[in-house]
Amino acid sequence: MKTQYLKYTEISSLLILSVVFFLSIKNVLPNFVSIILILLISFYFVPIKLIIYGKRGNYLLGLISDIIVFMSLPLLIVFIYLKNTAIIDIFTTINFLFLVFFVFKNKNTSQHWKIVLNHSIVIFLLELIKYS
Repeated sequence: MKTQYLKYTEISSLLILSVVFFLSIKNVLPNFVSIILILLISFYFVPIKLIIYGKRGNYLLGLISDIIVFMSLPLLIVFIYLKNTAIIDIFTTINFLFLVFFVFKNKNTSQHWKIVLNHSIVIFLLELIKYS
């Protein structure tokens, strides 16, 4: 039951972040709401998720995925204030290359669909901020 709940928590939190971040860009919501949400979600991916899942067998690619997402989300905060697109392009490329590597490395992606979806949403968020 716990893993069933956690399976949908990551995807739904990133989708909620997409909506809140879009509303923050359009000045419907203040920036601090999206900043707090970005920090909470990014800290979920590395320290909290490591504590919840602990050490598992074949989790190295999942751990690398969580670290990439953890490092990519705070860049949204940096971009709100600095407007530097070079950093966003670098992390979009890192996310995309990891996504391609993950799909070709794991032939059975039906078991790891949430990693593919997480990186797709993060790529969308990084590109959303760039073209806003």
